[in-house]
Amino acid sequence: MKRTLAGCTLGFGLLLAAPAGAESLQEALSGVEAALTQLREEPRGCEDLVDRDLRRLRRDLEDAQTRPRRRDLERALEDTRDLAERSDRVCGRGFRKQLKRVERRLKRAARELEGASPRPAEAARRPEPTRRPEPVVTPPPEPAVVAITVDCWDASDPGCRYMKGGRHPMGKAAWQGLLQSVKASQPNVFQMTDLVKAAVANQALTSKQLITLVEIFKPSVFQMLDVVRVCAPNVVDPQNGLGIAAVFQPHVFQGKDAVKLMASQAPGKKLDQVIYE
Repeated sequence: MKRTLAGCTLGFGLLLAAPAGAESLQEALSGVEAALTQLREEPRGCEDLVDRDLRRLRRDLEDAQTRPRRRDLERALEDTRDLAERSDRVCGRGFRKQLKRVERRLKRAARELEGASPRPAEAARRPEPTRRPEPVVTPPPEPAVVAITVDCWDASDPGCRYMKGGRHPMGKAAWQGLLQSVKASQPNVFQMTDLVKAAVANQALTSKQLITLVEIFKPSVFQMLDVVRVCAPNVVDPQNGLGIAAVFQPHVFQGKDAVKLMASQAPGKKLDQVIYE
């Protein structure tokens, strides 16, 4: 009695240990063996047609027994169907019946193997790793903008918010002194030009200040253009002085030359906050 129970337990353990589809695959292999036995009783033409392929099918099923794979079963099933089609008119009914039995066993083995494969919905999900909260990085405070006090000759002049070469445009006192000197030298335009050259050698000025200077030199158009040529590199806001051509009217060509001189200059640095004195 004990020996019988031990044998049952061992057989049940081997059954549980067998891979999915192995039992049906064994039955299919037995069917191939039976077909080979039946083949001896078939006509010579039947044996010549299917014997080699049937033996190859037996070898493939033997190799697949240890680890049945779906693609191996599908290939074996396809070979079995091909043998059945070729033997339909040549081999007898008993042989064809054995092949049909092999085909059914292979189909069942494929279903069993597919049923044992874990599906995505049934597969155990791995717990997501615990993510540590990222540290909150507080950006440094922006530096406070300090207002700069500027000696502006005219609060309506947008050029007072610019500086160039580390210099602000001429303030009220310097500007008024230059205007008085230039006007006092009229009508000697050459002396007036020399005064402007000396004044702007180490000082900056705005586009509006330059236009005011140029108007004092009217109608001497060539000296007007000479003043633009001398002062343009020191203008802090040349982008605001492109309307200087109107001062040269009706001398169109000199007006265009003046605009080209202003457009070729780089603007200065614009200040964020200013306080006018």
